[in-house]
Amino acid sequence: LNILSKVSFLGSLSRNKIIKTINNSHVFVCSSNYETFGIVSAESLSLGKVVISTQNSGSFDVLNKSVALILENNNVDDMTNAMINVYKNYKNYDPFLIREYSINKFSDEIITKNLISKYFQILNKK
Repeated sequence: LNILSKVSFLGSLSRNKIIKTINNSHVFVCSSNYETFGIVSAESLSLGKVVISTQNSGSFDVLNKSVALILENNNVDDMTNAMINVYKNYKNYDPFLIREYSINKFSDEIITKNLISKYFQILNKK
């Protein structure tokens, strides 16, 4: 495709290398049709990165319009326009607010409270 001068294929990376790579980026783009949990998007949000993502199953509970652009699957024009939009309007995204969103949604404390609440709901139904 003659894109090697424009795109880097990083292959398998260690956790530390993933964090460094995301931190050296401005935006995380997920073009997957299927994501089980949306972990990569959540990790990117936790590092204050804007996310551009397709509507895969993992994105619904992780992303919203304040921290991400959520696109139809397999729509190249929408993906292209979203990347251009974020590039032109990057200053409108606040990494501290994106990270705060992530902490308020995915911190250990929040996840633990949600799990305990679900367990009680299940136990009380019996």
